[in-house]
Amino acid sequence: MIQRIQSVYLILGVLALAAVVLLGDLGRPAHEPVAWFVPGATVALCLSALLGLVALFLFKTRDRQRRIIVLTQYATLVCMAVILAGLSAAGTLPTTRVAVSANWELLALPLVAYVLFWLARRGVDADIKLLKSVDRLR
Repeated sequence: MIQRIQSVYLILGVLALAAVVLLGDLGRPAHEPVAWFVPGATVALCLSALLGLVALFLFKTRDRQRRIIVLTQYATLVCMAVILAGLSAAGTLPTTRVAVSANWELLALPLVAYVLFWLARRGVDADIKLLKSVDRLR
């Protein structure tokens, strides 16, 4: 049984962000008015994934791990904002009328990663609470 489920959540969140970079349409040339979108989204996604990876290896210092996870959540929100702004400015924002659109994963995977990072933060908070209660009993 996995004792630290938040590590699994962190790995899955990092993989979700990496999937956006590797499988998304970020490699295609951008239009002139939204030329900032491709490098901006790539940098924001890589920063979020890197912060999640750093948080994964900070399992010995739970307070610092929690702070890094919160930063990762903020960076993921920035990723979603950059992607949403870029797709909106390019006029390729998916609508509900479109049955299948290639841009949905650009919006959905960072949201999934955010939820996974939130679950990881809850796991770290539970560990901190458990350790405080054990220390109180000693």
